[in-house]
Amino acid sequence: MRLRLKRGRQRELLVKAVKAIGSERRLAKKLGLSKGAIYGLKTEKNTISYDILMKIYSYLECDLISHESIEEILNDNWGKKKGGKNFVENKRKFGNFNESMKKLHKASSFWMKEWHKNAKINDPENYYKSQYKQPRPKGRGILRTKNMRKRDATEVVYSENLWRPKSPQPKGRGFKFSL
Repeated sequence: MRLRLKRGRQRELLVKAVKAIGSERRLAKKLGLSKGAIYGLKTEKNTISYDILMKIYSYLECDLISHESIEEILNDNWGKKKGGKNFVENKRKFGNFNESMKKLHKASSFWMKEWHKNAKINDPENYYKSQYKQPRPKGRGILRTKNMRKRDATEVVYSENLWRPKSPQPKGRGFKFSL
């Protein structure tokens, strides 16, 4: 949850925190933020998160802000939707959208590989249940018969029925076969 405070209140709060802790660098280290983030909060370009606000109050040991000083309570993803749309629009405008998508795809692929690896190690029972309760996507576990690509045993049996020229074609419902 993010908070938008009344004009000047956020700056006043951060100035007090910097005085209490000693410097902006120490404050940034204690809050787990960068110096640039502290500057953005101090100049009120960025909204402050509830967690950061509570950490600041724990260092200041003063009263919490009143409800009158809170202008708006925002979601955690506030601003990210608009930023994402602007990002895509600018990438398309300047012609490097495809390059960025390739980089994002590579990063996503790396992340998914790491997730699968960790899930197999940490919780194998739930991992395998979640992986095999849904049908597998096309292109995985490809089997080959007579130079044709297939996904699974069902398709192999189906294709074998297609390759039998002497078997009569059933009318109406399609092939009947068993595994």
